[in-house]
Amino acid sequence: MTTAAIQTVVTMLEQIPDTLQDRVVEHLAEYLTDLKNETQWAESFESPPSPKFSAMLDKVEKQIQEGRVFPLSDLD
Repeated sequence: MTTAAIQTVVTMLEQIPDTLQDRVVEHLAEYLTDLKNETQWAESFESPPSPKFSAMLDKVEKQIQEGRVFPLSDLD
């Protein structure tokens, strides 16, 4: 966000009563937290899995091929 955009928001907040300013800031903080969490969640799917996770996945896939494990959906 540019400094001008931030200043616009500040100017808008200054034009409303303090009690409303507090509510807006609370909502904005919640929104920014949610946005940050969503961004982190999306980025976690973009990065390659860790070597440890990849090794574990390879092991499970091998066990599935050998018939030693099966999907939980097969329990029905």
